[in-house]
Amino acid sequence: MKTIMTCLCITMLVAAFTTDAGAWGAVTHAHLANVLGHRTDLPNAQEIYGSTLPDMFNLMYDSPYKDYLWTETHYGFMKVANRCGGRNLEAFAFGFVSHNDGWAADLTAHHDARTMPGVGYIIAKVNELVPALRPRLVDILVAAGAPGAEALADRLTPGLAENFVETAVDLLVRENEDPVIGYRLEIAAQLRDYRIPYRLFGAYAADFAHEFGISIIDAAVILVRAEKEYRDFMRMYGYIFTLEMSQSITMLSSWGAGLAAGLLKTETGMEIAVPPEMLEEFLYDDVLPLIEPDYGAEIAATLDYLAGVMDSHGFGAAAALLPAAGVDGGGGEAPGAASVRLHQNVPNPFNPATTIAYTLLEAAHVNLAVYDVRGREVAVLVDDYRPEGEHGVTWNAAGMPSGIYFCRLTAGGFTVTRKMCLLR
Repeated sequence: MKTIMTCLCITMLVAAFTTDAGAWGAVTHAHLANVLGHRTDLPNAQEIYGSTLPDMFNLMYDSPYKDYLWTETHYGFMKVANRCGGRNLEAFAFGFVSHNDGWAADLTAHHDARTMPGVGYIIAKVNELVPALRPRLVDILVAAGAPGAEALADRLTPGLAENFVETAVDLLVRENEDPVIGYRLEIAAQLRDYRIPYRLFGAYAADFAHEFGISIIDAAVILVRAEKEYRDFMRMYGYIFTLEMSQSITMLSSWGAGLAAGLLKTETGMEIAVPPEMLEEFLYDDVLPLIEPDYGAEIAATLDYLAGVMDSHGFGAAAALLPAAGVDGGGGEAPGAASVRLHQNVPNPFNPATTIAYTLLEAAHVNLAVYDVRGREVAVLVDDYRPEGEHGVTWNAAGMPSGIYFCRLTAGGFTVTRKMCLLR
């Protein structure tokens, strides 16, 4: 098992080191989908898995099909979404679409960050990191006697820097925004709906086969195998982020060193050792301090942006209201929503205060309470008779820890719930 895990992770890291996509990491995408999706239990797992899956073809780092298939999942995402009906697959489609490079999460990573418009957040941080990383790589290459050390470092440093930045954001998201996101990702991969590979086949196989002059069967094999390998990797990658931060960094640095050595051998034909301790030190001393001051603001702003843009593209219904038992009903509005409506809190995510609006089409006794993820009541905002019409109340969460909370409205015999995210 350990050998399989190592091979999978090295494969994925090779993909990351040899691409210039500049995307969010899997943990970050999982966190974004988990906050946005407003679902619980199995549908929530499908949202999380779906949010990472567009990067599945990054594993095909030496394949002539990689760039074409990456473009399909990042821009042809509606081919998949249009084939997804029913509770679990609609949730999966919501996550899958939330990743896209055209107007969703990867837009803020690649092209137009919310806190630094005109450049993607990951790209901006890579540009800042390259000057610190390049001299270290040059030193390693010169010490090994590699020919053309300067030119080789120029070519490889951006990809290495990108991997460091994505890893650092993932680590900080796990550390500060969602300490159990690694478990969520691992479980999501384990519980992914069995129909998902068939939806990918239906969405992409025919055009893929035509583009490269291969048979539909060959196209199907490539697609299904890529999804299986990616699912295996996601289980392992999620596991890494269940460990303490120091353990996660040590493991990632060790694998990164093996990857870098393999990459350098491919480039130079020479055995060039890359000390894991150097990568670990660089992550602690240079990368994390560069990312930590402003990544949280970008994640929060990206969430706010995604909440609006997903709704504007017709995916608001996937963020369904939860019925009284706190389990997603699978679409649209909860029973009774025609007479009792609980609107999404604004802002969301928030720190420390947010406004919760609701609508009563007839007068009723209202109970509006906030619960944590363990189902414990942490605040009662309203417990009184209210007339019909629009109402609003502000919850000040000062003193509460960051995390997911549920706002539950009970009125006129009906109950509806919204998920809220407190980000400090």
